[in-house]
Amino acid sequence: MKKFLAMTAALVLTMSLAACGSDESSSSSEKTTTTTAAQADDSAETSKAEDAKEGSDAAPAESAAEDAPSAVEAEAITAKPLVYLGFEDASGLKAVEQTEQVGALTGASFGIQDSTHEIMIAEGQGAVGNSLYIDGKYGVDFDMPEIDDDSYTISFWLNADRVASFGPVVQMGRNIGMANNESTPVTWINFTKTDWGTDSAAIFPVAWNRNSSLGTEVSEDGVWPWIYAMDDMEHGKREWCMVTVVADGKTYTADDGMERIQTKFYINGELMWDANADNMYYQGLSPEIFAGENTEGHIGINYWDTVYKGFIDEFYVYDDALTDGMVKGLFEQGNPPESPVAPSPTAAE
Repeated sequence: MKKFLAMTAALVLTMSLAACGSDESSSSSEKTTTTTAAQADDSAETSKAEDAKEGSDAAPAESAAEDAPSAVEAEAITAKPLVYLGFEDASGLKAVEQTEQVGALTGASFGIQDSTHEIMIAEGQGAVGNSLYIDGKYGVDFDMPEIDDDSYTISFWLNADRVASFGPVVQMGRNIGMANNESTPVTWINFTKTDWGTDSAAIFPVAWNRNSSLGTEVSEDGVWPWIYAMDDMEHGKREWCMVTVVADGKTYTADDGMERIQTKFYINGELMWDANADNMYYQGLSPEIFAGENTEGHIGINYWDTVYKGFIDEFYVYDDALTDGMVKGLFEQGNPPESPVAPSPTAAE
């Protein structure tokens, strides 16, 4: 009887200990799971911060990601465009080409003259309907009106087969090909490619700006500010991309002592960088780019560099600063093909 009771007690004790072990194991497992999840969250945040730092290594100490606004909703565009080119056909477009004869363009490497090259329209290959295709042998000129203040928006879609350093996707301004002199202010903005990223990373597109009549106390050639996405990447290389620059007319003084216009830079409708007095890193645009006579606009071509090769579509210039929501609205109007097909010339050249 005593042996039976002893065996029973031992069995009960064993079961009790097993239950306790199971509870402790479960608790330990829960703690491990919780700790792992917390570590993963910390790791993700660290990774995001590191990625932001790598992407804007040249930016101020605070990361661009921390400054990024929350997602915005698309808004209707209430402003009317000063310039709109939808490239549904070649109507109103003028083909031009570079020439060795610079004429009166004392600061240029090439002149730009009328061309008999076919203006190539890629049917159904654009962000909206058809698009312009430039095969690297010609460009397109358009009428660029004067903008008498520093509040404007420039937006377009691109898909580049080839773009060289400083080569123009779009270049516009006043007296673009002229040398600097007191009587001829040279101002322009060029959407191009450079190697001005962190550790000389190639970056594209970059909105590079010149104003020869400002900042001459620092440089006799004036000021040359620029702005890009601050992510050390190339956007729009054999992929559709919408680039937008919004200058809001408000000025600030940059670290170089020169006046800048507060400027926002967007890729595919998303704000990438907001250059202002608190977040400048020498970025922004100079004032008075389009204020004055002799304004001109060129797509795919300029007076110095390799002609662009690729698609362009939905080109807008507004004499207003669009809101974040309006820029998002512009982007959502587009629905480009993933791999557009370049058109073939309709006749032998």
